[in-house]
Amino acid sequence: MGRQRSGQAKDEGGARRAKGRKPRSNKNANKPEEQEMASDFEEPVDLTEEPAGSELTTEEKPKKVKRSVRQSRKPRPVRMRLVWGVFSSSVQCVQTFPYSQKKEAEALAAKLTSEKKSLFFVQPIREAITEELAP
Repeated sequence: MGRQRSGQAKDEGGARRAKGRKPRSNKNANKPEEQEMASDFEEPVDLTEEPAGSELTTEEKPKKVKRSVRQSRKPRPVRMRLVWGVFSSSVQCVQTFPYSQKKEAEALAAKLTSEKKSLFFVQPIREAITEELAP
């Protein structure tokens, strides 16, 4: 055998390791043996005895009063209406028409397409109805 260095020691398997360090655990160790060793260190617990401080008290704690939860008022849904919009090829609204005037909107789109030599199209738009209060 070779000579050992002063900072190393040999363990059972003959492998060298540094002094003061534990040998590495074997990854292929038997699991049942490890469980037996772990169970040797556990203390048995007697479940028939009550642990200290778990005595029943005759005095009950006062119950907390539940506060009624006030539901917030739901916002009124916004009413929408559908109108026809004439758009340019850069998706800019040129003019809007009421829903019943779709033919007029298509006629304007055809007229602008022939005059300006760029594409104009008709598309539906949803607008919010604003309620005006009468005095």
